[in-house]
Amino acid sequence: MGRRRERFGTVPVHDCCLGQAMNTIITLVLSLALEIGVDGNLAVQLVLAENSYMEPDRVGVTGDLGIMQLNPDYLDYFVDRYWDKDWEFNWRAPYDNIYVGLKHLKYLLSIPQFNEWQSILAYNAGEGNVIRGTPKSESVEYANRVFAAWRGSR
Repeated sequence: MGRRRERFGTVPVHDCCLGQAMNTIITLVLSLALEIGVDGNLAVQLVLAENSYMEPDRVGVTGDLGIMQLNPDYLDYFVDRYWDKDWEFNWRAPYDNIYVGLKHLKYLLSIPQFNEWQSILAYNAGEGNVIRGTPKSESVEYANRVFAAWRGSR
């Protein structure tokens, strides 16, 4: 096994330390956004929209996983495409989950026919649904909310 880079493990989220855990996650999000080349404010707003309590073990109502709420149907694809570390991917580990989620966001932001809002929409609705013009209304509301919060944080 190659040299392992230190990374954040699962951050416990208890009422007494919720603020500290959230600050740790936000710091990690900003650090990875800088490393990956994604706007840090956008990355934070996306995380807050996906998992407002920043719970690493969260499984959403549709089965999405972790802090970035990665779609389990595409998890193998995401890992194959974006995971370039020398340790096994763990969706519960904040570093791993955020890294893959932000790499996917960077990809979506690089699609020439997408503007920033459409890239945010595609993160939630799926790239194909945005291309076909068939995102669900809750995905459009999500994109509006994230986009407005991001623009307001600049």
